[in-house]
Amino acid sequence: MKDFDLRDLDAFVAVAHTRNFRRAAIESRVSVSSLSQRLRDMEERLGVRLMNRTTRSVALTEAGELLLARVGPAMQDVGDALIRSAACAMCRQGGCASTHRRRRLIW
Repeated sequence: MKDFDLRDLDAFVAVAHTRNFRRAAIESRVSVSSLSQRLRDMEERLGVRLMNRTTRSVALTEAGELLLARVGPAMQDVGDALIRSAACAMCRQGGCASTHRRRRLIW
């Protein structure tokens, strides 16, 4: 598979976890339309529908559930690794890594 980046996967995970495009867009600090377009493009490149959408609900398809089961934990691992890397840089600058709280990364 080509033409995928972490922003695609982050968008998918955000919508999958919230089951709501508006909330996911707010959390991701993007517009609803750009988030929706990113997911439509991702589904088109994959050739499979990941979510069933209506004006009132979002439900993962079987393919979406399978993807979330693998990608969700992987995205958390990536986020944790980036936070730890940033903490190491702060330690070298005299900061204390233990004071950092975990946070969701925005791609």
